[in-house]
Amino acid sequence: MYKRQEGARTDLKRTTLLVFAVTLHNIPEGMAVGLSFALAAQHGGDAALYTAAMALAIGIGIQNFPEGAAISLPLRQEGMGRFKAFLLSLIHI
Repeated sequence: MYKRQEGARTDLKRTTLLVFAVTLHNIPEGMAVGLSFALAAQHGGDAALYTAAMALAIGIGIQNFPEGAAISLPLRQEGMGRFKAFLLSLIHI
């Protein structure tokens, strides 16, 4: 049975698409962190709101470690150097 590829047809490599997808995925995460701190600042000195915003920022920061690995490991498999793959995984964060 022939399996057709999903999505729009493209000449980009899978790794390039993965990097784009993870980078695009990080935009709403950053917006969520920014919004949570903005709301905390809007409501004065409520320590609970700042604590919640900080917890969200830390949680997303921790989650970005495996995302960085998900970017750097395929780049290494394609033959990219360790340092360059590491830097590109840092840039996406």
